[in-house]
Amino acid sequence: MRQEWPLVGRAEELDFARRTLATPSLSGLVLAGRPGAGRSRMLREVLAVAAGSGAVALEVRATSAAAGIPFGVVAPLLPDLDRGLDEAGTLRAAAAALVAHAGGKRLVLGIDDAAHLDPATAALVAQLCHSRQAFVVLTVQVGVAVSEAVFGLWKDGVAERLDLAELDRARSDELVAEVLGGHVDGALRQELWELARGTPLFLRELIVDGLAAGSLACVDEVWRRSGELRPGPRLLELVEARIGELTEDEGTLLELLAHGAPLGSEVLLGMGAERVLGRTERRGLVVSVLDGRRLDVELVHPLYTEVVRRRTTPLRARRTHRILVQAIEETGARRATDGPRLASWRLAAGRPVGVDALLAAAAAATDLRTVERLARAAVEALDGDPAGPGAGARVALAEVLVALGRAAEIGALPAETPPRSVAVLATARPGAVTDPVVRAALALQAGCGTEALELLAPLEEAPEVLAVRALALCAAARCTDAVATAERGLAADPGWWAPALQAAQVGAHALAGRLDTAEELAAAHYAAALARHWPVAAAVHAGWLGRIALLRGRARDARGWLREATAHEDPFPEVTGLRAELAVSVALTGDLVAAEALLPDVDPGDTLDVGVAGSPWPLLARSWLAALRGESTLATRLVAQAADTARSGGSRYAELVALHDAVRMGAASSAARAAELAEQAQGELAAARSAHVAAIDGPALEAAADRFAALGAPLLAAEAAAQAVRMYEAAGRSGSRQGATKRVTAWTRLFDEVRTPALTQLAAPSELTRRELEIARLAASGMTSKAIAARLVVSVRTVDNVLHSVYAKLGVAGRSELAGAV
Repeated sequence: MRQEWPLVGRAEELDFARRTLATPSLSGLVLAGRPGAGRSRMLREVLAVAAGSGAVALEVRATSAAAGIPFGVVAPLLPDLDRGLDEAGTLRAAAAALVAHAGGKRLVLGIDDAAHLDPATAALVAQLCHSRQAFVVLTVQVGVAVSEAVFGLWKDGVAERLDLAELDRARSDELVAEVLGGHVDGALRQELWELARGTPLFLRELIVDGLAAGSLACVDEVWRRSGELRPGPRLLELVEARIGELTEDEGTLLELLAHGAPLGSEVLLGMGAERVLGRTERRGLVVSVLDGRRLDVELVHPLYTEVVRRRTTPLRARRTHRILVQAIEETGARRATDGPRLASWRLAAGRPVGVDALLAAAAAATDLRTVERLARAAVEALDGDPAGPGAGARVALAEVLVALGRAAEIGALPAETPPRSVAVLATARPGAVTDPVVRAALALQAGCGTEALELLAPLEEAPEVLAVRALALCAAARCTDAVATAERGLAADPGWWAPALQAAQVGAHALAGRLDTAEELAAAHYAAALARHWPVAAAVHAGWLGRIALLRGRARDARGWLREATAHEDPFPEVTGLRAELAVSVALTGDLVAAEALLPDVDPGDTLDVGVAGSPWPLLARSWLAALRGESTLATRLVAQAADTARSGGSRYAELVALHDAVRMGAASSAARAAELAEQAQGELAAARSAHVAAIDGPALEAAADRFAALGAPLLAAEAAAQAVRMYEAAGRSGSRQGATKRVTAWTRLFDEVRTPALTQLAAPSELTRRELEIARLAASGMTSKAIAARLVVSVRTVDNVLHSVYAKLGVAGRSELAGAV
């Protein structure tokens, strides 16, 4: 974590401050905001901007302790003033003394918390501004009265007022990432947002407390919550001080809102709380918000809720929930959210709730934490009767446990879950089930997409059937059909199958080359999953955000997203291999050791007996690692095996990717087979891949590059153009070579600095053949001729002969000079 708290998400406000500083007719800027909004931080930044422009910037802080002392705030900046001067003379002398600090330069005076200015200093500030002797930057708290002299600055147009609002969600997430320095798990960002609501001070305190308590930790390059994230003593004391002393009726109101908000105003008015509502709203403790035609009341900030709940004894909490239950029952529980809330309140109030009522409430709840609590209560209410009327409670609990990423806990439940449930899919193993949907999902997971579609063909459409079918259609590269299938499922109240259907929808757009659409959908689904506290769904969409980033060449972003996605157990069959693609993204950023660790069961020298359950994706990942190590022979063998594996399983998309990846690695590939696959596939990306595979000269490669660029895949475009450069170089076409090189340079600015065979080939000696370059690089890495021969399955004499040819072509004396040459 950075020591200095960065200023993030305030670009517009800072630009406004710069313009104000540069406006000759203005001599002041008032920074207004609620507590914790970052007024003091912005003040320091504005003063730094002023100092950077050549002004002399001074800062003082007004306090209540100095409020009764004339010029007490600025006393450290003033000499002893002549006591014989009248008030006007004293003001002039004080102003002159302050201006003297600037030594003839522009004076910019910053005063933090201007509400505590004593009258003399307030008059001095007003005089400095009105006389244009200095530029004054003040901070004021919204809702706190300031002196007439200060208020008059922006009322009279001498100073501008800049209101600092809390950060919105995007800027809050940006600040968290900047402070922690790395990829931050979405669940952690969601929790920080729900607690701090964009208040920078609260956000900082929560992060500092979390780090100190060990509840925040960076695991596998991703910042995650490793324990309960709770505000520490300092933050709690700060919030308690802002709440202040409460009367009995004020305390009761705050307890009702802390445990039951949002509450409709009609509910509170029915309790006779009109006066106390008015008082607490004027004090800034509660806020009223219009929700359609209804007026809701809630505490002004989530941390106020935390503090009030901590203050409430268990006895008062139970009493509070009984009041809430009675109030909602009397108003008819008309809201859609009233059912889950009423059931939760009845439980907290110690009242019995029937199993059916709990299950109905769980079905209506959107927050999965509430769903689990209600489903667990329903299970506990069964009284050990699994065949009773509430036997479905165990199924409901099993489903939500899977959605929460805790499928391992299902084994503790005494009752089995029915076929086709998400819980069965998460825990099933091949051969252990007979249901065709679950068998199809397992077949797809194993890379057998054709088998999955055959199993599903005779079944009537249902959300679970449509979900697995849409994913299988993605694997078959039938992207248009997959989108239509997924959208039919999403329109049919899919329940727990929604993430699988959404994944197919996003994946189909991505695999077709509609990357913008896919990214927008994935981001929206991801945000919705976080809001519902649905970790598995969030992981599914984080996975697609990572895959899309990898297609665009943003390998570092992909690495973070895929790390986040692979941290959760995903119960849905994958169209692509998450962990395999994570290994590729890690390798592309240059960390081959970390990439190898993601595929621990593989010997880098093993060229044949590799593969996991028929899935081609681990093979593709291993081929990329071999290519990036410079082992082109091994990479060629592995990528060919990946294509064969995909073909045998009926995964046309994976087969086309393997054929295209072979070309990206500099190997030969079957243009005829790629064309056949592209003919069967749906989407422009498949056609672009096929065009690259079929390209045999520079113009054809540049045409393929243009197709990739139009799809928003600059990495693929740059690779094709880089290969065109080498083609033009071999043909002696220097003009075409220069043009293609410029295009490569332009495209590489659009993605991360990554190492791929096509791009690194540009810097390789053009005199060497592909085999010579491979052996030279292996020798430069320190491998002996014997080890190289074993790796490439050739004789030691062959290796030595090739190396002697390399030395002659490059003009080097031996192995010691190879590293610099290749």
